[in-house]
Amino acid sequence: TLGANLEVLDARNTGTLAITLNGNAADNRILGNAGNNILDGKAGIDTLIGGAGDDLYILDNAAELALVEEEADEGNDTLQIGYNNTSKTEAQSIDLSVGNLVNFENVTVTGTGLFNLTGNNLGNKLTGNAAANVITGGTGNDTLDGKNGGDTLTGGDGDDTYFVYSDKDQVIEGVEGGNDTVNVVSYAKNTYKLADNVENAIAYSKAAINLTGNGLANTLTGNDAANILDGGANDVDGEFDTLIGGKGNDTYIVNNIGDVVTERLNEGVDTVKSSIDYSLTANVENLTLTGSAIFGTGNDLKNIITGNNLANVLDGGAGVDQLIGGDGNDTYLVDLVIKGTGAKATATLEDTVVEKAGQGDDTLILRTDSDAFATFIGKASVTLAANVENLDASGTGSLNLSLTGNAGNNLIIGNAGNNVINGGAGNDKLVGGLGQDTLTGGAGQDVFIFSAGDSNVDRDNDASGTRIDVITDFNIKDDTIGFNNLGIDLDNENTVQTLSTDSGATATYASLLAAADALFQSSEGSVKVAIGYDKGSAYIFVDTDDVVGADTAIKLVGVKGDVNIGAIKLVADDFHLTPP
Repeated sequence: TLGANLEVLDARNTGTLAITLNGNAADNRILGNAGNNILDGKAGIDTLIGGAGDDLYILDNAAELALVEEEADEGNDTLQIGYNNTSKTEAQSIDLSVGNLVNFENVTVTGTGLFNLTGNNLGNKLTGNAAANVITGGTGNDTLDGKNGGDTLTGGDGDDTYFVYSDKDQVIEGVEGGNDTVNVVSYAKNTYKLADNVENAIAYSKAAINLTGNGLANTLTGNDAANILDGGANDVDGEFDTLIGGKGNDTYIVNNIGDVVTERLNEGVDTVKSSIDYSLTANVENLTLTGSAIFGTGNDLKNIITGNNLANVLDGGAGVDQLIGGDGNDTYLVDLVIKGTGAKATATLEDTVVEKAGQGDDTLILRTDSDAFATFIGKASVTLAANVENLDASGTGSLNLSLTGNAGNNLIIGNAGNNVINGGAGNDKLVGGLGQDTLTGGAGQDVFIFSAGDSNVDRDNDASGTRIDVITDFNIKDDTIGFNNLGIDLDNENTVQTLSTDSGATATYASLLAAADALFQSSEGSVKVAIGYDKGSAYIFVDTDDVVGADTAIKLVGVKGDVNIGAIKLVADDFHLTPP
């Protein structure tokens, strides 16, 4: 610090030592060394010459702007404007692109009043005060920080960084003016929308700030609060967004197939709202489909996946998930998972399905891990959730399943295993599939559907008929047996015949099968369905290929021989044995 009555402070011969050089009340001349100096002339109109190094010039008088000196390539230097502009209407302009200021990189205003700051081509950091500043960058990579006040920030060319404090701040960027970023320090309206031609936004404060992109490829980065990050819906071709949350419970709005959501482990419970088909990325918990999205897929976490009003396909993936449909005809893909070991093991639905009444005709499709179930010997059971109409287990191999419907009109499809299927209340359609199945329609008008290969006759290994499908509660008045695509010609009135021999109290499955075979052979193919009775059940035999005799047999428990089962009629592609 200069003592009294001294005008010059010269540190040029002190090497690169970082020194703070303070003047006195006189008009001083202060010269720095090759280090990082702080030059402060104090009172008076001072001449400040920093030299090499990253120097800070503290100006206490507007006249000192004309007296500072920096040569080219002498470090990264800053002008600190400590004096006040007392004019209420006219801003003081500080322009680094002209005169003796062209070699300065940065300006910081600590005084009060209106100031306009203009950069050059060096890559500037221009910082305003609480007034309404106009700050304009140059051609370099600039940082523009207006502080509080309604500031106008114009970056120019280069990859510029803006700091925004309120909705009164205005960011201006030209087309192809670099890759630019806005740091949102605070924002009264909570949601900041990127200006045209600006690519990136960062929630820079601790408060919850929502960020919305524009038509460019945006990168939106949240903070530790609960942010809503929306890349925007009008991205041009190939311009996709990257949305990066933080520790809060964040919401991501996704509208383009190329948008990327990034969350790290243990960073809140986060939700993607997507108007396109979407699969959750790692560490994101929940997915809600909007707009025209159809497919929603989870990840390994405990997901909540919510559909829209369209026909959605919802797949929770691994993890214990909740799948919530809407008004469309939704499809739920749900895994069976094993609990326990050995004979005491059970297999049940991994996920929970939620549907409200009247929300479409919905289907639950079962899946299994073939390796996990290769040695499974326990019990596997599934009951349809309320308001879900259909259950399809056809893709679960030969696992023995117990499938139960609900109070609605259900379609339940088994697999190649030995299934026990109960439709429950409602007018149900039950399809056992391959294997030895036991079918119970329950209350209502039920249809039991059989295709080629279902309930096969095995003359060599099943003489007593213990391996054929069984219907436990066939109701002559209400229920129907459907022969699906078996190629039977129903126009021939002889197609269906009731066996007149070997039926009755002394009949057995073996005797009825033999009688049916004889009838099929003697009719030379005109008879396709033969019905016989023992003392407590009816048997339906079907010949689909005119070879040997019956190839399909079905047992109807409790149907007496003195009841005329009735006729057969064709409905669409199915053949139905329809009671009167």
